[in-house]
Amino acid sequence: IRGLHSQQGFSKQVVIALALPAVDFVLAKESEAYREWRPLASLALQFGAFVYIQKFTRDNEREADEIGQKYLVRAGYTPSGMVATARTMKGISGSKPNALTEFLSSHPHPANREIAALERVNTLYAKDIKTKKLITNTEEFNRVKAIMMDEKPAYDEHDLGIAAGSQGDVSAAMSHYNRALSLKPNEALFHADLGYLYMSQRQAAHAEDHLRKANTIYPEFFKAKAYLGQLYYYQGRSQESASNLLQADKLIPDTPVVGYMLAVNYDRMGYYNAAAQYYNRVMNATPDSEIGKFSQQRLIQWGYIKQQQ
Repeated sequence: IRGLHSQQGFSKQVVIALALPAVDFVLAKESEAYREWRPLASLALQFGAFVYIQKFTRDNEREADEIGQKYLVRAGYTPSGMVATARTMKGISGSKPNALTEFLSSHPHPANREIAALERVNTLYAKDIKTKKLITNTEEFNRVKAIMMDEKPAYDEHDLGIAAGSQGDVSAAMSHYNRALSLKPNEALFHADLGYLYMSQRQAAHAEDHLRKANTIYPEFFKAKAYLGQLYYYQGRSQESASNLLQADKLIPDTPVVGYMLAVNYDRMGYYNAAAQYYNRVMNATPDSEIGKFSQQRLIQWGYIKQQQ
């Protein structure tokens, strides 16, 4: 798909995922009221971020279905293939769509995808089906379909892990992620999300193991590099943190929280000019956020900018 869903999704997800601990840290340090309500507030922040990310992903998946069906016809294949695929996925999932499952899922329910695809077949592509000799079946199509059917249970387990984590059930989330990995051991996404979950539970060794695996499997994976940089950031391993964050910054430039952690890492190491460059970037990108305000204050302390009267 030509749409930049993957890059946009990673950017939004990782910005939120990395921002939550930073915001929590600053608020816990500066606000007595926040400290009193910290467990509830933290859960609300995480659930709100989760719902936002899930809606973003579902909308992208719907758009990807539309574009994919259009490309099928352009390539000479029947658009009914999309209907058949959704129907197959619906049979595997075994559940009926409802408002709650659709709300918490990262993908539209297969039944709803089937209905939407069928509607497009009967409207947008009705003329193409009647007037063109479209391919209805090929060996390659069957091969890819078989792979998809084999791998879907792994991604379903991953989605269940996300849902469990958003509800604060860490044990269930870990179980689902591990089951996903047992079904597809070399999926970088599964290792990255399990690594992040371990990091949130302060199990650094397990977190590092899975995040390193994610980086090895998929060296250009922004999420894995950003998470590993975050882990080292919390551990005070500034050089290693900066190395991973710089690589993440090259993959998706100008992510504010990645820039913020780079600034703090360079600040810790005494590279103040480099730190000031990133503090300035964060301040300009998100001036009203906690990290933006901190960045501005640091630049004022160092004399890079003047305090506004």
